[in-house]
Amino acid sequence: MRSLHPIDLFIIILVLGATLYLGLRFARKQATTEQFFLSKGNFPGWALGMSLLSTLISSVTFLGYPAQGFTSNWLLLVQGLMVPIVLVFAIGYIVPLYRRTIGLSTYEYFEKRFGPFARYYSSSSFVLRQFAGMGTVLFLIAAAICSLSADLNSMAAVGIEDYYKQFRKGKADGEYLRASKIFVFVSGLLSMGVAAIYLRAGNEGVLGIIFTVYAIFSGGIVGIFLLGLFSRRVNTKGINIGIVACILFTSYAFLTSTPVGLPGEERLLLDLGSLNFTHHKLMLGVYSHLVLMVVGYVSSLFFPFVPPDENLVYVNRKGKGQKQ
Repeated sequence: MRSLHPIDLFIIILVLGATLYLGLRFARKQATTEQFFLSKGNFPGWALGMSLLSTLISSVTFLGYPAQGFTSNWLLLVQGLMVPIVLVFAIGYIVPLYRRTIGLSTYEYFEKRFGPFARYYSSSSFVLRQFAGMGTVLFLIAAAICSLSADLNSMAAVGIEDYYKQFRKGKADGEYLRASKIFVFVSGLLSMGVAAIYLRAGNEGVLGIIFTVYAIFSGGIVGIFLLGLFSRRVNTKGINIGIVACILFTSYAFLTSTPVGLPGEERLLLDLGSLNFTHHKLMLGVYSHLVLMVVGYVSSLFFPFVPPDENLVYVNRKGKGQKQ
């Protein structure tokens, strides 16, 4: 492996030093978890926009995509083409809904709409996916710092809101703040471990690994979200059945398409012959959502209709109706 050029080392040290300085300077002003995660809602719009852009355009964008395109093809770039469309939809419709119904973790919505199983399933999938993503960022550290800080912050937010507070209810906010900082530190160490694993895969294998992990652990989260927003008929029992079906399908697809073993002696984890999953693993992220949506909706029809909280289903901007 080639060593970094002195200019690269200088840039990395400069950015790390500036980040450390700013972190230590503003840490003194963070006395609550709201200040630590949300800056008490005092961020101007332009700063939030820049933060979002730096998160979306990370080291993977600058280093990973060109390398993958040069050595193979541009297949992994396809998912990025949908980002502008998704952002317009999210900013126009999803963010206003979330501001009315949740506090810090987006997975609070799943619990309010479908119960704790949906919340913990989706948040655990997010945690696993983020660790894989942060490992990639550390592997490509030269252009990674802004993206990594956003990943660590989101990981800590989910860890505190979805897990720590659930097991340590009613504690002082100071305890939650200390736990948040510890969670950021531990997450960073674990991500370094993931990055070390990626080093063994080499430059060409990293993006393939990360997007495969994304596809596997996306786990129908979009399906839960869409059903929760746009269908009043879907209920908790139906979604839980859909989640189980999604887990079974994802397990089948992964086991019957993943070879293991020494070079030239690879064998599938589970070989079902003609019944093996033969599509590209990136399609798991599509199929899992479809499986959950279809099974979740159909299963809900077998249980009595329970009207949901109208604040949790899609309401148009004028607030005059809901979409069924």
